[in-house]
Amino acid sequence: MGWPFTVVYTLLILGSIYFTFVTVPNKLNSNDWPKVLGEVTSSEVIQRQRRNKTGDQITTYSAKISYQYSVGGNQYQQQETLFIDHHTDQHIQEAVQQHYAAGTKRNVYYNPNKPDIASLEPNLSDDLIAIAIFLFTSIGIMAYAMYRTARKRR
Repeated sequence: MGWPFTVVYTLLILGSIYFTFVTVPNKLNSNDWPKVLGEVTSSEVIQRQRRNKTGDQITTYSAKISYQYSVGGNQYQQQETLFIDHHTDQHIQEAVQQHYAAGTKRNVYYNPNKPDIASLEPNLSDDLIAIAIFLFTSIGIMAYAMYRTARKRR
């Protein structure tokens, strides 16, 4: 196991820690947060190619949404990436244009203790759960590989 493996493993661990202790609690608690009316300032669809479980190449889409809102007289700006599980680019474009077009008013759920932390979509999505499973599975596989390598060196 060389230094590239160590760097990747360290980044996965750090990402998992952030995800576990920041992203997941925020999303789980966001349904109980107060909400204010905010405004979408921009939105765009991001297209990525990846392979599915059977090895076929598929296209995935996400929406990158920028929005602003005001709490207690203070103005906040946020950017959020929403994972969208649809299969055609046209459908994605239409959904983003309908729900998140610039100038659209949307509910923004904000943390009452830290109003600069907010979410357009409260609760933990299936995509975030999938990311968690991927992160922790990857860490487990890498830990096992390190264990096997250490045993062989003895």
